[in-house]
Amino acid sequence: MPVKQATGLNLTMKRLPLPVLALLLLAACASEETERVAPVSPAEIAGAEQPRVSPDVLESLAPVVCDEGELEVVDVELGDGTAASTSSVVQIAYIGKLEDGSVFDQHPGTQSNLAEVILGFSEGIAGMRVGGTRRIVVPPHMAYGPEGGFSTATGEQFVPSCATLFFGVELLGVF
Repeated sequence: MPVKQATGLNLTMKRLPLPVLALLLLAACASEETERVAPVSPAEIAGAEQPRVSPDVLESLAPVVCDEGELEVVDVELGDGTAASTSSVVQIAYIGKLEDGSVFDQHPGTQSNLAEVILGFSEGIAGMRVGGTRRIVVPPHMAYGPEGGFSTATGEQFVPSCATLFFGVELLGVF
């Protein structure tokens, strides 16, 4: 069949018989360095020693599951002002600690939209009245879960995986 190239020349390609083409391919693929592997029977595969996987490797592949604990809310002092809801914008003073007592976050007074914070914090403040103080214990599934909490500014982890969080909160205002 004629093949036209960009130079305008006509070249003719010859068809090789299929057996000749097959022999050429086999010759090109075979070499003295090619290692021949004997076929393995299903019985040999079944009887072969299986590779052993370290329990540490298996554990690292399993999904992390956090304890499901319940939200704990204790009013330390009852307020007498406006009550907050889970969708309120509030002015609060708070401190957040981990189980080991280390502080991961604190503010002497900040404005926060409760619809944009972790579920346990939002639900823990709901019903609280201005002037009141609360202790809130947030279980992992209502906090940062198996992923943990990461700073949006630095990307560093500030709350470890499956951490229970402990907050002391004073409600300064509801907007």
